[in-house]
Amino acid sequence: MPLLFALTIFTSASLLFVIQPMFARMALPLLGGAPSVWNTALVFYQTVLLLGYGYSHLLTKYFKPRQQVLIHCGLLLTPLLVLPIAIPAGWQAPTTDFPIAWLLSLFAVALGLPFFVVSASSPLLQAWFGSSEQNRNPYVLYAMSNVGSMLALLAYPLIIEPNTSLRLQSDGWRWGYVLLVLLFIGCGIRVWQRAPQVVSSATSQASSPITWQRRLKWIAWSAVPSSLLVSVTTYITTDIVAMPLLWVIPLALYLLTFIFVFANKVLIPKQALVWLMPILVMLVILTIITGANSPILLLLILHLASLFVVTMVLHQQLADDRPEPQKLTEFYLLMSLGGVIGGIFNGLIAPLIFNSVWEYPLMLCLGLMLAPWRKPKPTNRQEWLQSLYKPGLMIVLSIGLVLLLKAFNYEEDTLGYGILFSVTMLLAYSQSRNPVSFGLSIGGFFAVVSLIGFTRSTLVYQERSFFGVNRIIEVNDRFNILMHGTTLHGMQFLDPALSKRPLTYYSLNGPLNEIFQVANQQTTPKNVGVVGLGSGAAACYAQPQDTWKYFEIDPVVIEIAENPQYFSYLSQCTPQAPVVVGDARISLAAETKPFDVLIMDAYSSDAIPTHLVTVEALELYLSKLNPDGIIAFHISNRYLNLEPVLHDLAEKLGLLALVHEYHTDEDVLEQGNNSTKWVIFTKNQAFYQQFIDQYQWRSLQNRPNDRLWTDDYSSIITTLYAWQ
Repeated sequence: MPLLFALTIFTSASLLFVIQPMFARMALPLLGGAPSVWNTALVFYQTVLLLGYGYSHLLTKYFKPRQQVLIHCGLLLTPLLVLPIAIPAGWQAPTTDFPIAWLLSLFAVALGLPFFVVSASSPLLQAWFGSSEQNRNPYVLYAMSNVGSMLALLAYPLIIEPNTSLRLQSDGWRWGYVLLVLLFIGCGIRVWQRAPQVVSSATSQASSPITWQRRLKWIAWSAVPSSLLVSVTTYITTDIVAMPLLWVIPLALYLLTFIFVFANKVLIPKQALVWLMPILVMLVILTIITGANSPILLLLILHLASLFVVTMVLHQQLADDRPEPQKLTEFYLLMSLGGVIGGIFNGLIAPLIFNSVWEYPLMLCLGLMLAPWRKPKPTNRQEWLQSLYKPGLMIVLSIGLVLLLKAFNYEEDTLGYGILFSVTMLLAYSQSRNPVSFGLSIGGFFAVVSLIGFTRSTLVYQERSFFGVNRIIEVNDRFNILMHGTTLHGMQFLDPALSKRPLTYYSLNGPLNEIFQVANQQTTPKNVGVVGLGSGAAACYAQPQDTWKYFEIDPVVIEIAENPQYFSYLSQCTPQAPVVVGDARISLAAETKPFDVLIMDAYSSDAIPTHLVTVEALELYLSKLNPDGIIAFHISNRYLNLEPVLHDLAEKLGLLALVHEYHTDEDVLEQGNNSTKWVIFTKNQAFYQQFIDQYQWRSLQNRPNDRLWTDDYSSIITTLYAWQ
């Protein structure tokens, strides 16, 4: 019978962690594939998980086991009325900076009931197991639950998504849910036969009471790792490597910590983790302050190792302090509350109060402060005040060192960094046996260096929105560059005499110039549409009589491109061109005047909007294009190869398709030229032949046995260069 409970909780956890990426995948196209969709989804999942755990707690506290079985088995049947899961008809994304409320409403309407019911399974099954299987440890089932979660998490991007459509995934989830109902009924029969028929609160009166101080510790030990998980994911995909599917690794490590700490035996010595934790955190703080983004592999290992160790230390304290099985549901309820607090802080609060990923170092410092003490704790107010002496000294010393090194022009100098970090980190590490003092010292040092500054580069502007962090940096008094995370999205000469020259992926040496050389042979003025604004560099290919229109989903990018203090391409080259805010497919569907050239420039970051490169999307573009028109796709990408995807789409729709890769070995900061890759679709045979004869464009390469991308099927992992 323990096997039945283990199989049921494994199935429940697997369903939860398949439905999460599956429905996020359904919702992503509505908001242009923004990574924050996943962060907002986590807030929803954690909140509903809290509600499910609350329901389980109340059910086991106030009802007898047989009553619990009847109530919950009845509740299990209700989601069958709303399955299979899909996006409800009529839902369209709003055109705001932070469409979080709308997105949460969508999740609640489409997913709320089944997710709530399944989320209640883990604590309820463990409570049932504890009551029906006497003298057995129910917490082992929590480790089994996290095994199911982690396997499902890894299976979705590697196996499920590349091989099945969304419709098939939704149908499969429905049948998986039917299996869960049957397994739950089996567990219910076991409880009906064996569990004592008394309310659990009546059996636990003799057990030791749980103090509010203990409850707050459970919440804190849960909240910080939850926040740290999202912080690390956001930071490494924003400031180190904008690589698709990278979010899977931090979440898998997070789940792995639960498996380790709730296992029957110790798998990693706690003292080793406590000793390693301050060293890793100090190294991470150093990389954040210096803005290090290479070597990529080493940095990824460092940040992920830090996440794992800090989370292990805090979750180990949770496991060590877990109550007797009679209080199990309250324990999980408070754990879930901590997870919700951490998720809400990162998903809803941090993007509004921070213009960068400041929540990451903040959570690292809080993690240090919550670590186990390695010396006697202060016992009175005077001893606590004395423990704060060194953090205050650390802040004063940091201010003095930074100002002194800046006075001698040691910013961004190896010697300057060496002096600054060796002195301050040695002082901080001397306090590592006192976690509160150590965490405050590291936090104070980070705040001083970040606020005073220790760099020569000029940050002109930085803004954070739902769609990511945009930075404008002035380089060598020669260029302004626009960065979205680690992806270059635009660049312009500061010299007014050169400011109309398009740079980077749009340079006069690149394929976009060749596209307009061909398109300009038309005798009539062109109607040009551009999806994806960036800094607006493409605007300077406009002819005097042309009509241009831009489509951009991120309002912050529009503010940047339209402000001539940052970039003047739009104001100089297409001052009258409108910019439409919102998802491109929705916006293009409303267009009535056909385009002669349609530029699709939304595929260069890690979170490509897959719904803009499907059969249905191409059919829409063609319906808005003149018969002799050109669709130009900018597909420069460090990690994804969209060429085979576009080959299959062109073949399906009977289009002429060519690709051109422009390569340059010079640094982009020399003349502003970037290596770039463009694809064109057209039905005009003369244009097609000219691209080949005059500019040496070539046919697209395909990959045999690739599936055609549709609104119901796409797979990022199959486009990874590493996968191919």
